[in-house]
Amino acid sequence: MLYLILQSCSKKEIIDKPVDVMPGGKEKKSNWVPGDIVINGGYKLINLLSFKCIEMSGNGAVSPGQAQQGEYGEKAWQQWAIFNLGGGDYQIINTQSMKALAPPAGNDSEGAVLGQYTYDGTDRMKWKIIPTAGELYQIVNKGNNLNVTLENGGTADGTLITQRTYNSTSGLAILLRQLWSVQSNAGTAYCVSFSSGNDINTGLSSTVPWKTLAKVSSRKYFPGDWILLKSGDTWNNDSLVLKGNGLATRPIILNQYGSAAKPAIRPLANNRACVQLNGNAGWNISNLDLSGAKDGIRAEYDMVYGKNYLFISDCNFHDMNSTYNTKPFVYNHFSTGITINAFTFYGLGRMTFLTNFTVQNCTFTNCNAAMWTIGAPWKYCNADGFAADPHDLPVIDGVTIKNCQATNCQQMGLSAVSMKNGVVTN
Repeated sequence: MLYLILQSCSKKEIIDKPVDVMPGGKEKKSNWVPGDIVINGGYKLINLLSFKCIEMSGNGAVSPGQAQQGEYGEKAWQQWAIFNLGGGDYQIINTQSMKALAPPAGNDSEGAVLGQYTYDGTDRMKWKIIPTAGELYQIVNKGNNLNVTLENGGTADGTLITQRTYNSTSGLAILLRQLWSVQSNAGTAYCVSFSSGNDINTGLSSTVPWKTLAKVSSRKYFPGDWILLKSGDTWNNDSLVLKGNGLATRPIILNQYGSAAKPAIRPLANNRACVQLNGNAGWNISNLDLSGAKDGIRAEYDMVYGKNYLFISDCNFHDMNSTYNTKPFVYNHFSTGITINAFTFYGLGRMTFLTNFTVQNCTFTNCNAAMWTIGAPWKYCNADGFAADPHDLPVIDGVTIKNCQATNCQQMGLSAVSMKNGVVTN
């Protein structure tokens, strides 16, 4: 039997040369050849027996859930961020959930089903990705030395992904269950560290990170890209403006690397947001500590419609109050953890400016309001910001808010104006 493997080319970082720029400002990247050491970025993991990918059950919404295989369809829960930790160790993070691929805690048994868990820096969360014959890899757990395996050689969607001892002597079908094609989704991972970075670096690995959020804000990002802030670092007197639009199936990721405390952003300036989006969507924002500002995350949609996907998870918002707000008692100028504003002209009808908005596993402490979302037509708003005709309010379509806690929010916990098709739980 002959197996012909066709793979797209990915990218390889070169950190000792200037980075070329293509028309439009997107960086060129040098070639990465599958079979070499894997570099930071987004990937799909394809089994060599079934030619299907590793995905998370429940569309990545359940933790720990079960790792299984499925026909690749460019879904976020079928895509993985692989990050080189050094020393031959890697994190493998699901793009949908931002959770780490790992076996159950304390379970070193043959056949245990892999799941997704919050990354904690232990060896069970780390993997060796070992080139074998050709352009194929073994994926070996550092904690128990067992291999990622397609269980029972199944080719059907939903077949479980387990851990087993590597077996290269029992025939080709057995061997192929444990060999994986690591295929790039062409995203680029940029690392940022206030404690060890320099803005003249390329930012293409944790050994050459950028330093400031101003540097991050100067770039436009593309579907599948990653911005990774070093855990334990704090950015005072600095803030992020996110540029570029991702896709629901290939979002742009803002997250942390490392296993220390969540990276902290503190602008410490009036009327600023820690993280600002101006008409952008397709972003997955997770694992940040945000404080010392008027807003934690503020997204403005000013005559912008049809945007898709904004996912906010596992962030701590605190101390968003009158300290850095010059108009704390104006109705539409609250200090908030998350603010989404949309503006349109009267008479256009109920336009949808954003679809697919999720906030989960977040805490809000000492914020005047935890979450504040409002859409309004410009022409018929009175001095307090109330619209004369609610039928002209722009809307968010498809809202999920779950597992959030608001403490000591002096004006309100959640204000949801002009949303539809929403679910708020726990």
